[in-house]
Amino acid sequence: MSISPARTNTSGWLRIALPLVVGSQALAACETTPVKNPALEIVHKPPIAIGPQGTESIAFKRVIVEVPPGTVVGAHWDGLLKVKQAEHIWDPDLTDGNAQLNFAGSDELRRLGYSVVGNDKDLFSEERASKPRFLIGARIQRLSYDTYGPTCGNCCTARVDVEWQVFDTATNEVVLTQAGAGGARLDGYEAPIVKKAFVAALADLTSNESFVSLVRTRPTP
Repeated sequence: MSISPARTNTSGWLRIALPLVVGSQALAACETTPVKNPALEIVHKPPIAIGPQGTESIAFKRVIVEVPPGTVVGAHWDGLLKVKQAEHIWDPDLTDGNAQLNFAGSDELRRLGYSVVGNDKDLFSEERASKPRFLIGARIQRLSYDTYGPTCGNCCTARVDVEWQVFDTATNEVVLTQAGAGGARLDGYEAPIVKKAFVAALADLTSNESFVSLVRTRPTP
């Protein structure tokens, strides 16, 4: 299942409402690259290098989406005049998407040199792994998602606003809370764009000196 759905009511994380009738034809010309979309205006600092000492063990614990069911989060546009064809509606009934976000976040941290517990392809990874020192959780507070058909750019854009929380299993408390936002654009209007935006939002954590200092392995006395 893709984190960004095909344009049917039965696929994935988002479903499409019935097409809307647009009365006015005097709309702006099609933007092949919708650069004005706020998803594309987010700038992040580069991630802080972990260094040879590595990090304590980390695991993604949970992603919670706080967008109310039935919320309009964007639209599908098509035609030479960029006419709105349908609305994207948030539907929380299918929760497999949350697991995909966990996997994507774990992969990104591994790529940056973090010690991430578990193997996403192993059915029993949690049983095999030792208890991680830090757990990462995310609350997606806002979500936008727009798609552009073949005659109007053939792309999609998304933005997520996230609250990251870091839990220390040694002290049983949340030790860091960090606001973040991520935006992305991909070619193809059925591409997994929400996952891409979520990974982009992780940059607000990995560029935060407080987070990196917290999880970096301490030298042995």
